This record gives sequence, structure tokens and C-alpha cells, in this order.
Amino acid sequence: MTLDRRPEDDTGMYLRSTAGAFTAHLAAGEQALRRLRELTDQALQGRCTQDTTDSAKLVLSELVGNAVRAGGDQVPLIVEVQATETGAATVSVTDPIPDRLPRASPTEMADPEAESGRGLPLLHVLCEEIDIDISVVGKRIRCRLPA
Repeated sequence: MTLDRRPEDDTGMYLRSTAGAFTAHLAAGEQALRRLRELTDQALQGRCTQDTTDSAKLVLSELVGNAVRAGGDQVPLIVEVQATETGAATVSVTDPIPDRLPRASPTEMADPEAESGRGLPLLHVLCEEIDIDISVVGKRIRCRLPA
């Protein structure tokens, strides 16, 4: 069953969901990120392991955080989360800034003083596949997490 909703609560999020998946159109913000994590829990519950669900929420937070750093607060995003039949999960974030691509940082993962620069290495640890698609509307980063 598909549910189409106008903006829910005060996040201003447009949401379309089906069993095991959702797509949200939103302006990035702290409250919206909290709601996206809740939606991820709901979509993946019973379809993915708790480890995969927790990793998906971490990947989602990293991708949304990077989009905010690239485009500023309230940057418009499209977020998609989906459980696969095998128990894997995909997390995609589309933002309107195609020229700000993820890039490797010289920061070491174990550096206790680092305040940033761990995102891409973290994604490579958690995800079995990372795709970046550029289009006329921006860029989509799609991460596939293992079952």
C-alpha cells in the first residue's frame, strides 16, 4: 500500500512510503533529520538486521550532513531508503549541488583531534557499493549496505 502525504508535522516533508521503503522531499534541518531516522527504522524494521538498520541511519546522517555542508541549511533534498528482498538496504540522497562531490580527506579515521574528514572512509567501511549520479537537477549519492 502506498501512502502519499502532504507535509507532515512541521518538518515540511513530503513523504511517499511503501512496505520497506520511503521517498521524502524536504528542506534539510535538524528536525527533518530526526524524522528521517525514524522513517528509516520503520521502513527497515523486520526486513533488515538491526546492524544494517543502524548502519543505514548512520549513512543517512552522513549524506544529509554533507549535503548541508555543501548547500547550507534548508538545502532541498530527496531522500530514498529501501530494504531489499535479501535484507540489504539502499540509502540515496539527492541534492542540487552537482559540483560538490565527495572527496577523500587526509584525516585518519583514528585521529582523536579530527572534527571532520571521516565521512567518505566511513561510507566505504559500511557500504558495499557507492554510486554518484550527476544530472541537470544535481547529484544523487546512492549507498548499498550489505544484509
